[in-house]
Amino acid sequence: MDIAVTPIEGGFQVRLDGDLAAEACPMVRERIESSVAGIERPSVVLLLEGVAYMDSCGLGTLIFLDRLAADRGGRLFLLGVPPMIRKFLQLLGLGEKFSVIQDLEEARRTETLP
Repeated sequence: MDIAVTPIEGGFQVRLDGDLAAEACPMVRERIESSVAGIERPSVVLLLEGVAYMDSCGLGTLIFLDRLAADRGGRLFLLGVPPMIRKFLQLLGLGEKFSVIQDLEEARRTETLP
């Protein structure tokens, strides 16, 4: 799993490339948790277009990151969600739980990003 964290106004964009599966999840959680440490109201934009596969640990990581941002008054956004992952979330009844966006401008319109 390759992880690229890029600061954006109001938070971070995190690009993931590879499988969001059991082996990679602890590293993803740790990297993002350390990036938002000490930031109030962090917005985390998770770019998933490079994710080819996600298992239940990957789903748990998405839930963890959503709570991590929310506990600090921020928000998690999913960008570039591959059809397979979108279908996975819908089948589990979680399609509405996450804020899936088309671009960063959409996140800004939610008034979460400056």
